[in-house]
Amino acid sequence: MKLTPGSQKKGKAAKQAMDVLMRAPIPAAVTADDKLFDTGLKALMKATPEGDMVHIMCGSGVKVSLPAGAAKAINAARKKDGGK
Repeated sequence: MKLTPGSQKKGKAAKQAMDVLMRAPIPAAVTADDKLFDTGLKALMKATPEGDMVHIMCGSGVKVSLPAGAAKAINAARKKDGGK
């Protein structure tokens, strides 16, 4: 995921970025300790107030960009998890 200057509103961009980060699949070659760390990191990000996330992640205007196959991987993970 990449944040670049753009015309998207800060709050919407922060929500979109959080959604992408939360739904990102964990690679299969990751150890159990890394999975535990990833789970804890996601819980910490969920606990952060939205206003703080906007302030931390975004400047005045921003655009959220995904790498080429990231959207497909996220959608595949979403279907596999049953849309959780």
